[in-house]
Amino acid sequence: MVSPYKAIDAGVGANLNTVMGDAETLKRTTGAHINFNYNLDMFTALIAEIQFGTLAGGDTYTTTTGREFSNNFKSFCVRGQMQVGKIFYRLPHAIQKAYLSSGIGGINNNITSINRMSFKLPGYSTAGRPKSTNFFVPLRLGYEYRIKNAYKEPILKIDLGYQHNFVLGDDIDGFTANKKDIYSQLSLGFKIPLFGQRW
Repeated sequence: MVSPYKAIDAGVGANLNTVMGDAETLKRTTGAHINFNYNLDMFTALIAEIQFGTLAGGDTYTTTTGREFSNNFKSFCVRGQMQVGKIFYRLPHAIQKAYLSSGIGGINNNITSINRMSFKLPGYSTAGRPKSTNFFVPLRLGYEYRIKNAYKEPILKIDLGYQHNFVLGDDIDGFTANKKDIYSQLSLGFKIPLFGQRW
């Protein structure tokens, strides 16, 4: 039996962020996201997403470089998403809702707090830009749980995902050093189907 679904979903959620950049100490920070989803079929979608929140890392006093920062960021990305059921439709229904997603995005960095000087190495400092914009490539693994009505149509989608963002630059921590930055996100989201009835 073919189940009905809506072509357009809208979603909101929360993120737990971690930066792997030029600051030695990792910190977890929070953020939020809003997205709109165009469902090509039951298993594939195109997603436009806005995120905002804080990225942070480092420790002024305990690390050799003294690097520490806080970044109030905003980002936008477009990505495609495909669930396991698109290819392996004979697997158990619960497994079919796992998905892989990737695309392209941009992040606007606003460094609100930073330490560039080292207390352990007198005279050592790290240069960088307090405001910048970088492109990034998101790679996301996740699972979507659907709550359905009596007609087997989804009325709420709960999304749990882990996203690794490969930044095509070295600015999200405010330090220009020797490697491009990466930030990861663990997210929980809720999507509501809006309109565009399909079968």
